[in-house]
Amino acid sequence: MGPVGKAGALAAGVGLLVAGTGPLAGGASARPVCDAGWRFEHPHRVVKKMVVFDRERNENRTGSRASTTFTAKRGGTASYSVSGDFGGGVEEDLFGVIKLSVQSHLGVKVERQIHAELGNSITVTMRPHRAVVGKYGVFRLVVRGHLFYLTRTCQRQHNRPRAKAKLPVQVGWRVSSHRIRRHH
Repeated sequence: MGPVGKAGALAAGVGLLVAGTGPLAGGASARPVCDAGWRFEHPHRVVKKMVVFDRERNENRTGSRASTTFTAKRGGTASYSVSGDFGGGVEEDLFGVIKLSVQSHLGVKVERQIHAELGNSITVTMRPHRAVVGKYGVFRLVVRGHLFYLTRTCQRQHNRPRAKAKLPVQVGWRVSSHRIRRHH
């Protein structure tokens, strides 16, 4: 995008201002002026991954349905991260920019970090001759987008067109079931 920008630049929140089209007092020519700061544009969901803190398994070797309850014996904290080395603590400052972009474009509430407590339980029904595995932890949304710093002269710096952010969204269980193999 050039200094004047594309038609949607103002609507997209780039904050582009043009100081005029003719010469300024003193003979200086007009220069574009932008609101300097970090931008995270065009976020799109890649996948939802889980940071696992506890894993439990139970088997139903009967011919009838049965229920089992998994209770978390371990917990932990999952934090946000962004790909790339920015240095100087910039990664922490980027969270607000990325959070606002993801929440407004994808409609997903994200947090800087989420703690998975001990004692969280889930009860599931097991089909006959099935094993059930319960994994407990924090789900993180993996998002890609265009991350860059826009200068006051509307130049892009630290341009990362495929930056990846991992953002905690919720605590929970992921339960899967599979057939128990019979030994002959």
